Amino acid sequence: ATLGWPEDTPELSYFYPTNVLITARDIIYLWVARMIFQSLEFLNEIPFFDVYIYATVLNEEGRRMSKSLGTGVDPLDLIERFGSDALRYALIQQAGMGQDMRFSDSRVENTRNFGNKIWNISRFVLMNLKECDTQDTQCTIDQSKLNLEDKWILSRLNKVIQTVNNGLGKYDMDDAARSLYEFLWSEFADWYVELAKPRLRTDERGHVQGMLRHVLETSMRLLHPIMPFITEEIWQALPHEGESIMVAPFPEADESLIDEAVESQMGAVMEAVRLVRNLRAEVNVTPGKRVNVVIVSETSEMRELFSTGAEGIKSLARVEKLEIASKAPEAAKGQYVASHGVGFDVLIPVAGLVDVDKELARIDSELASINKELARVTGKLSNEQFTSKAPAEIVEKERRIQSELLDKKTKLEERKKALGG
Repeated sequence: ATLGWPEDTPELSYFYPTNVLITARDIIYLWVARMIFQSLEFLNEIPFFDVYIYATVLNEEGRRMSKSLGTGVDPLDLIERFGSDALRYALIQQAGMGQDMRFSDSRVENTRNFGNKIWNISRFVLMNLKECDTQDTQCTIDQSKLNLEDKWILSRLNKVIQTVNNGLGKYDMDDAARSLYEFLWSEFADWYVELAKPRLRTDERGHVQGMLRHVLETSMRLLHPIMPFITEEIWQALPHEGESIMVAPFPEADESLIDEAVESQMGAVMEAVRLVRNLRAEVNVTPGKRVNVVIVSETSEMRELFSTGAEGIKSLARVEKLEIASKAPEAAKGQYVASHGVGFDVLIPVAGLVDVDKELARIDSELASINKELARVTGKLSNEQFTSKAPAEIVEKERRIQSELLDKKTKLEERKKALGG
């Protein structure tokens, strides 16, 4: 009737039937089914093709949000505190099909932090695009300069485009939201942007600027349906075509840029960086101090890969000298700390980084303390009167303490062995 029915109006022919109805599951029979009956009766056609049944929003205690019960929240208050983009994303991120969602302010706060991360990445990229506004500076991607991390981020970007399009097409909005979060925070910001920083100071600057601009601009168009305001603001600041991101073409995946081999290779480089960082933490190396590293692999392909990614590893893991070898160095036991990766080992010489004798004494002291506490917990759990009469949560707590102590003991013994103790 709002479209002019029973007259055959242009509005009725254009908008009716529609594609999708969004509703709650508790009115499927009371309202949705009856809409179909009435449409078949009066117009001889169904009124919509898909029915999306959204999740019921519950509070932190699992109770349905209700004004009468006082269990609801004021969305305007949340928007005032965290922003509308954060609230939208927090809801969509949990909107799994057939699942109720437990809602809390902390989820919106976490999403607000995601928005801050996007804003900070964009500020960095825009700061490095200033000269791209001049006609004599072409900040474009140079295909001849695509290296491992460039190919990797392009492959990951196009996989995310596939995931988002599939998710939105099947109403799996939560999958689309989570994939964008993982890509923008854990891959683009934490890895690619950090790898790009030293390259911006070389003759590759124009190419890297083009890469950063392309990935960020495409990501903003992907994220726009979920977080419309921050994406429009950033997109307007980027070099772009068109009046608004709202009418810009939605990204489509270029399958020729998806490369599983490249992703596997980059995964090995990232694993090497993580292992070096973990070893640095184990020997208490100050963040600003650079270390020497040896990566050992028996396969020539892996050695070639690490040689190709050497500059990235040195930059991200704060490495002074990186040696790629087929065999572990012939050194006395205790001169290196090591960690094992898939198909390779990472070694850091401890000379000058740690006093081995002092560190071994500290480990022995900590092991003695752990063994004493472990004996207490194990004795308690071996006592049938305790396990049968104590409250279940107390027994579970002691078992958890025992598991944590055993884990600490194992790690300390491995550390002691690596130092030759």
